[in-house]
Amino acid sequence: ARRQRSNRRQRQQHFHLLAVLTNQPSAQGLLHAFRLQPHAAGARRFLPEIRVEVTATDLQLVATELSFADGSRLRNDFTDAQVNPPLEPGLFRTNLDASWKIVAPVSPK
Repeated sequence: ARRQRSNRRQRQQHFHLLAVLTNQPSAQGLLHAFRLQPHAAGARRFLPEIRVEVTATDLQLVATELSFADGSRLRNDFTDAQVNPPLEPGLFRTNLDASWKIVAPVSPK
């Protein structure tokens, strides 16, 4: 509950909640859509509205849509989300041969 209050407080500092559309049918099942407006007037001049869509069952992010002042829109649809997929053990191991030279960064004066 404490984390939810913190997230709500942070959202309220940056965005006005214009509308919540619940149980909207889609290809992913039922969605909740949130229409947000930036709190800062300067931001609203360029980006008057943001829409965020999540699944109604588990609140997984489905889409974001940015509405710009010139009437254009940018929509990102998210599919095939993977939460904490397994990583290959060698993914973060480097294979530096003798041609690489490791140096210390220059320190500021």
